[in-house]
Amino acid sequence: MAAALPDPPVYDPSECLPPTHFSPSTCATEPESPAAVHVIALVESHSTYNIHVGTNNKPRAHSIQFTAISASGGHFVIVTKREFRVFNTLPAPSVIAMGTAKGWKYQYGTEEDNLYLQFAPPDEGIDFSAFSSVALSDEYLAIAANRKVMIFKTSGREGEAGRLLVCDTIPNGSVTGLTFSADGSRLVSLWSGNWSNPSEAARIYPTSEFVPSTERSEVKTSQHMMHIEEVLWPGSYIYKPRCMAFSWKGDMVAIATNHVSGTAQITILKLAHGKWFCWGTILIKVVNPGWPQKMRGDGVTGISLYISPQSWILVNHSFQNDECLVLSLESSHPDVPDCFQIIHEGPRFRLQPRTRIATGKGTSNVAIAVSQRYAAMALLSKEGIHL
Repeated sequence: MAAALPDPPVYDPSECLPPTHFSPSTCATEPESPAAVHVIALVESHSTYNIHVGTNNKPRAHSIQFTAISASGGHFVIVTKREFRVFNTLPAPSVIAMGTAKGWKYQYGTEEDNLYLQFAPPDEGIDFSAFSSVALSDEYLAIAANRKVMIFKTSGREGEAGRLLVCDTIPNGSVTGLTFSADGSRLVSLWSGNWSNPSEAARIYPTSEFVPSTERSEVKTSQHMMHIEEVLWPGSYIYKPRCMAFSWKGDMVAIATNHVSGTAQITILKLAHGKWFCWGTILIKVVNPGWPQKMRGDGVTGISLYISPQSWILVNHSFQNDECLVLSLESSHPDVPDCFQIIHEGPRFRLQPRTRIATGKGTSNVAIAVSQRYAAMALLSKEGIHL
């Protein structure tokens, strides 16, 4: 059974918050945690990072493919074309798990000079260059590669950290996204079907089933996990998923696509009465198609779900009318809505514009995150970070 989320903390305005805006290259205020230092370093470096390896303690540059941070902020991962490394953020960043592969030979551990050997399933090699998506919790690392979802352990005793636990193959499709719920109890993989009639689907995994049954058990597949749920809905030849996010309570998943002629699709999956289903798909405007000469930008670049902080005041209050969806946008149009209230309308939903997070002549935001604890949002733009 999934662990229940703790009661949402009451927001205290007197709590110290980071500065409201800073540029990664000129910030004079000390970040609130070492994790923030590494995030800034990654923003500045864009494509490479230096790590100390082996006993000679010499730095070596690697080309970054993916980065991810756990919902708690306690761990982050860096994935290159050759390896992955999972770090603690406190008290100081340090490697807690790593893995590297060549064909069917996979090596893992906590120290580069002392790695364990594990063989991938007979018909499945591990190709780091084929990785397409990464997600991280405080216990597991999920990586997608073509039709596969691989789950690695990121903590534990000697010989456990970095070990490949699950290799799930998606038939007749390719994985397009991964994300963990805030409490780490669920993982959702998003995939597109390669059929004559396009289709989208999601697999929701309970992470409790990732735990190996014995200390040296074989790598699991979906056949070994009895409580996976699958949701399917009509797809499109022109709209392709770009980003997705769990709600704070873990009972909704929002998915956003690219834009076509100024509009993008938003799909919401919902958990009700113990079952997941597709709540619906709607179109929203992200750039103004009426201004073709100004229809520039990638449209939706990030998505997040949160609960309105006003509802913290009401004990045992139903949050169904306080759920909000917020987007980061790259758009040349200044009046595109980016924050919505989710309105329940029978079996479906609609999005009601609530306020605008980014203002000005246009927006160039590349990512967004919401802190439910501090009732705050962070927007990463091409100019810096805004809180």
